[in-house]
Order: sequence, then structure tokens, then C-alpha cells
Amino acid sequence: MTRRRSGVEHLFGTLKDTLIGNAGRLLVRGLDKARGEISLAVLAYNLTRLMRNIGTEALMARLRRVPVWSRGPLSILTRL
Repeated sequence: MTRRRSGVEHLFGTLKDTLIGNAGRLLVRGLDKARGEISLAVLAYNLTRLMRNIGTEALMARLRRVPVWSRGPLSILTRL
């Protein structure tokens, strides 16, 4: 349990400190806008991890293979 908890705390700490920035506060108001900002921050975090794990060139090659009509915020990541 301790190992799992520490992994989750690292994720939220990274999002709060580096991606969201601004002293851990969101830049927008309203629940829908806040969800959008958090979604973008999580997507950036996941893409950064992918680039570190498989490399930038491999990630770009895989993204180029995804058809344009099926591109969406989640469809790209589920096909990798």
C-alpha cells in the first residue's frame, strides 16, 4: 500500500509543481474549464513520459500513423 501511495503522490506533486504552475492554482474558473485545464496538464504529463520511455522519434512516428479522422484526445493514446 505504501509503494502505491507514494507513486500517486509523485504524480500529483509533479502536476502541481511543474505543469499547472502558478502556485498550484488553476488559471480558469468554473468546473468545466478546470476539468479542461487538468486534462491538458495530464495529457502533457503522459506525453512527456512517453517521450522519455520510447523516445521522441518513435512517438512521432507512431502519431503519424494514426489516421486524421480518428484523432482525438484519447484515441491517439489508446492506439500506441
